[in-house]
Amino acid sequence: MEYQRKKVEKIKAHKTREKDELRANKVRRPIRPRPEPKKDRDVGFDIEDIPMSPKKSSDILNENAANEPAHRDIKIGKRATKNADATPNENSNLRVIIGGKLQRLKERKKTLIILAVALVTALSIFIAAVATPANLFELMQNNFTLWGNGSGMPCEVGGSAALDIKTRDNTIFVLTDTRAYVYNRTGKQVQSIQHGYSNPEMYISDSRSLIYDRGGVKLRVDTLNTNIANKSLSGKITTATLSDSGRVGIITEGTKSVSQFVVSNESFTEFSAWASTERLTSVAISRFGGTAAVSAVTSSSGNFKSIVYLLDISDEKITEIGRIEFDSTPIVTLQTVDDRVIAVGTDFISSFEFDGSGKIEKPINYLKHVKFENDRQILVSNSPSNNVQKTQITLFNNELEEKQTVTVTGNCDNVSLCGDGFSALFGNSLIMYDKTGKEINSKNVGYEGIKIASYRDGTAVSADMKLDYYEYGANE
Repeated sequence: MEYQRKKVEKIKAHKTREKDELRANKVRRPIRPRPEPKKDRDVGFDIEDIPMSPKKSSDILNENAANEPAHRDIKIGKRATKNADATPNENSNLRVIIGGKLQRLKERKKTLIILAVALVTALSIFIAAVATPANLFELMQNNFTLWGNGSGMPCEVGGSAALDIKTRDNTIFVLTDTRAYVYNRTGKQVQSIQHGYSNPEMYISDSRSLIYDRGGVKLRVDTLNTNIANKSLSGKITTATLSDSGRVGIITEGTKSVSQFVVSNESFTEFSAWASTERLTSVAISRFGGTAAVSAVTSSSGNFKSIVYLLDISDEKITEIGRIEFDSTPIVTLQTVDDRVIAVGTDFISSFEFDGSGKIEKPINYLKHVKFENDRQILVSNSPSNNVQKTQITLFNNELEEKQTVTVTGNCDNVSLCGDGFSALFGNSLIMYDKTGKEINSKNVGYEGIKIASYRDGTAVSADMKLDYYEYGANE
């Protein structure tokens, strides 16, 4: 114990002596020198150089870019892709390698754009479906079929004679003596149907087309990519029509009667017939396919009389719900325009509901043409006061209210709506007019089988086995 006590005293004495010597000599402990600032291996600038005020990382990189090698890689995110062969930016010696995160952002942006386009397409189809009784699936199929680019117009049309041309939205239908062709707005042919009929006629609805052989027994119904029906009937076809809902109405010669009216369901699998002792001449079906109008021509004491029979075709049995008589004038054609029937006679035009109510009649002196345009308007041309050197063009709505009337010089062969005005065909010349009847321009469109129809902001023309489009007011 004594030994340990002496050892502790000795240590204390040593420490006390050491402190006294330090105080006497004023010796201080040396200060460790401050180390140099560390360099960041990835970025290449001093940590001490970072300013306290906030700056964007891009600003900091630009300030130190001048001190970097020409091919220094900057890592953005956890992943980086090096490309030593890439050419540096002309305005900077710093080359930034875009990482996986930015690449994913680009891919996400492309996906959003595709989804937006698909959404707009689906929305337009939905709006069209709400406005029409046509099958929604058929409308979608037709829209997808119309996608794609052609080589533009004019484009060649097969066959040897163009018989008819019709338009629907951005679609053009051309009927020839051997085939029916369908084109989109860029001139791409999206459908070709070989019919083989002797006297073909064509009718189109919101989603389907009907081609039948007038005087024959065959007909067919198609969408732009599907054949719905291809049938042969027992009696010869006088005329036929197609509703927007897809029902087909046909007038044929009867086996036990003079004529009969036959109507199919939308899938063309079920049929109903209505026989008549009179000669039926024309037919129209309401857009939703629940009612029909059928005209008959009779004579009494040498005088012609037309009767329009209004029929309920919603059930299996067809029943008459009304009739309208037109004295001394035969009905040439019946047409559905919105929710009304338009009856065209030799010197008049009439409009009424499918139940016979709301009848309106307009006399048309020296009637020449009646055109039912694809925007559900009625274009009538006639020779005023029997002056063959003048053509009066009148635009009606479905209640026969006059929207525009102009008089142009010359005896035109056909007329059509065209942009904000009209177009008229005189031989091989297509002349465009504004709303006042002033001539805008003139086109030489061809020589053989010329047919015209309103299309977009101009006129579609089928001539010399070519299809072309002339925009309203354009000089070329």
